[in-house]
Amino acid sequence: MLFKIKIFLAVTIFIWMAIFITSSAEISINKTQLREKNQKHEAQMKRLAKELRCMVCQNESLESSQAGLAKDLRRELRKQIISGKTDEQIKTYMVERYGEFILYRPRFNTSTWFLWISPLVFLFFGILILALYIKKRNLLIKNNLSNNQNPNSNLQKLKTKRAQLEKILSNSK
Repeated sequence: MLFKIKIFLAVTIFIWMAIFITSSAEISINKTQLREKNQKHEAQMKRLAKELRCMVCQNESLESSQAGLAKDLRRELRKQIISGKTDEQIKTYMVERYGEFILYRPRFNTSTWFLWISPLVFLFFGILILALYIKKRNLLIKNNLSNNQNPNSNLQKLKTKRAQLEKILSNSK
């Protein structure tokens, strides 16, 4: 009877050890897989958080903002990433919920075409204004040079003006 109890205890301990060893090996494999998955998710989350704007701070990305809404949005990003959604699906969801303003680089569409085209228009008009200014300035310089070819003419004009002023002063006394 004692022998049977010893065998029973030995078999029970052996079974428990086998279960423990196999489950701990399985747990360590799962932890490694989870760690790799989490690293991929975190990288995707950081990339998306850099591309999305905090709606409270407005000039900060979700990644750097400490606002409460930014924390909620980061939590929402994590949920969507874990559920397996792609970056574009997540961005589309955020745009539907918060509008194009949430994107640091808005998409080119009918509501944002002016945002994308206006720098080119302003550049064109700036270059046009600069060209007209330079042309006008060159014409003025050219006219002044042609007028100043005879330096005595300027001296003559000054003498005439002086004589007129002296005449006016002498008549007023």
